[in-house]
Amino acid sequence: MKLTDIATALSARVENAAPDTEISGVSGIDQAVPGQLTFVHNPKYAAAAKTTRASAVIVDEKFPAISTGMLRTNNPVEMAGNFSSTMTAEARVVFAAAATWDCGRT
Repeated sequence: MKLTDIATALSARVENAAPDTEISGVSGIDQAVPGQLTFVHNPKYAAAAKTTRASAVIVDEKFPAISTGMLRTNNPVEMAGNFSSTMTAEARVVFAAAATWDCGRT
């Protein structure tokens, strides 16, 4: 699925990434590789977002600017949930774990 398609479906804005970037999965911010999407809710973890290998990170509109591709949204937690509803069961588990892990690091 292309990053722009994900952004359109979830009412997000693509920033610092090619809109035609192929996203094939999701992972935690430290485990993500190119072609995957990850999630950061807390600006406290901007450093981790800067070093992730993910193709894009779902972030809040107010999240500090990073060079990594981003899907900016007003409600990244809700957006992550909406995105996960379109995934396979296995991908949902990975994405939920990544979101919980980020929230748990606050």
